[in-house]
Amino acid sequence: MAKKKLPPTIKVKSPKIGDEYFFMFAGSVMFGKIVDKSEKLTKIYGQAWYTMTANTDGHSVRYPVSSYNIANTEKELRNY
Repeated sequence: MAKKKLPPTIKVKSPKIGDEYFFMFAGSVMFGKIVDKSEKLTKIYGQAWYTMTANTDGHSVRYPVSSYNIANTEKELRNY
């Protein structure tokens, strides 16, 4: 029997710009800093979207991340 999929929950109620959080992008968990709020994606999807940066291999890369994919610990995202 298939498992019922739980509705997504927001793990960080009010993320602050400049703080560091764990986030999920394309199925992998990363750690980075919130740069700013993406107003255009927020308007399109009706939920908060943020631009986050992660340093990988000496390069800083920017990712668009939904508020549902931001957490304080890596374990919270693994159970998603």
